Amino acid sequence: FVGHGKYLFGICDSQLWRYSTDDDSWKQLDGAWHYAVALTGCGDSLFGIDGQFLWKISPEDGSSTQLKEAQFFDAKDMAGAGGSLWVVNGYQLYK
Repeated sequence: FVGHGKYLFGICDSQLWRYSTDDDSWKQLDGAWHYAVALTGCGDSLFGIDGQFLWKISPEDGSSTQLKEAQFFDAKDMAGAGGSLWVVNGYQLYK
C-alpha cells in the first residue's frame, strides 16, 4: 500500500488497485502481480518488484515495463526519495 500524488495504490489478490482521494472510489488497473513483494512511487511513476524483477508502472492505467538491468532475488523493501529509487535486497541497499 503506497501513496503517490493524490492516489493510494495497493496490490490485492494479484491485482493493482488505485484509490482516488477525490471521490473515494477504487479502480482496478491493468496487470497481474502474482509475486509482488514491494511497491512504491518515485517521480511520475510507480515501481514494483514482482518475483525478482523490477517494473516501472503507469499510475494512470497500470501498464508496466520490466527494467531488464535489475533483478532482486531477496527484495525486502523499496522507497522513492530524493528523486531516486531505493531497494533493500538482502542486506544491501541499492540506488
